[in-house]
Amino acid sequence: MRIKYFNLYVQFKASSIFLHLLLKRYQFWNKFISGSLAVITSGSVTAWFVWKSVPLLWAVIVAVSQVVSIVKGYIPFLEYIAPLKYLLPELEKMLIEMDYKWELINRAEYDDDSAINDLIYSCDCQWSSMQNKYMPGVSLANARLQAKADQSAIDFFSQRYPQKEVNEYVEQR
Repeated sequence: MRIKYFNLYVQFKASSIFLHLLLKRYQFWNKFISGSLAVITSGSVTAWFVWKSVPLLWAVIVAVSQVVSIVKGYIPFLEYIAPLKYLLPELEKMLIEMDYKWELINRAEYDDDSAINDLIYSCDCQWSSMQNKYMPGVSLANARLQAKADQSAIDFFSQRYPQKEVNEYVEQR
């Protein structure tokens, strides 16, 4: 049961890192789209020059900016920014609790498999509740970011804990 709890801890840490990376990416694209639209639509001084010398180019720029303005509301990942901002602090709090419980398990204060199983059940319920509260029915996937998050989590645990637990986790993957 110890290893099962540790594996869950690593899994949630990797999920946290993954969601942070995803949020960062989504925020970048949101700022990029918004900034681009602001530059295009507010470039009135430049617009007079472009409008007079190359009217077709100006028409295309305006048309594209209007289409992007309309489509922006339907880009699915942009709607995940706010829920992720609320979900992540709760996940971080759960990870702090898991870290504390892991230390108790290591000191043999939780030496009963049943007690550790209860901890695992509690964490699974908390995670399920967070997902249902902030992102019901949403499955976020990005293989490259997930691989980066998994490696970051392993690096985190390699530095923080004895190599035995980390090796067992890596071997089971």
